[in-house]
Amino acid sequence: MSEIEKTKVCSIFEPTYRSIMTLPTDDMRLRMFVALCNYAFDEEEPVFGSECEERILAALWEQFRLVFIQAKKRAKINSINGMKGGRPRKATESNWFSNDNPEKPTTTFTNTNTVQGTSSSDSDLIAAQISEAFEVNVSETFSDDLIPSIMNFATHYEMRIEEIISYIQFVCCYVKKHSPQKKLDYFYTVITKPDMYETYLQSQK
Repeated sequence: MSEIEKTKVCSIFEPTYRSIMTLPTDDMRLRMFVALCNYAFDEEEPVFGSECEERILAALWEQFRLVFIQAKKRAKINSINGMKGGRPRKATESNWFSNDNPEKPTTTFTNTNTVQGTSSSDSDLIAAQISEAFEVNVSETFSDDLIPSIMNFATHYEMRIEEIISYIQFVCCYVKKHSPQKKLDYFYTVITKPDMYETYLQSQK
């Protein structure tokens, strides 16, 4: 195998970049970018010390690592399904909206755990909600980090699966109203923003 064939491609998505840029010093930001590249190209896990700045870097890295793990699982599933001719369409996707009330999902949720305990079917429900709202295929339209980012965001705010779906519905309607020409880009940008979640909470009062 040639050196060119061995070369890997490293993509840094906007949420990851924005998170790194919140670090207080240039040195910390540089260290995190280097850590990302070392992990992407050589699968080398970074080692952090016990000082305050080191603990901040370690905490941020743990968030990234969870996203990487979920993205790898998703890529593996997609690869397996691709060899089988594509992922089977789920009944919850084909009948996601009620004909009588297109604003509410017809699925009955029995899982009342927080996102830490959700299964891959919950990820599929989230993907189906977004697909139906924008009439697109999520895996073909958005980058692979979208669903893991939403799941991590929901975990941070201890959102149950019902609240995740409600929040996504709200954001979909919001971006269609405020940025109809670039609704997909806008959705990707704001879905995991604390300010947007605060707007959602205010709307529920």
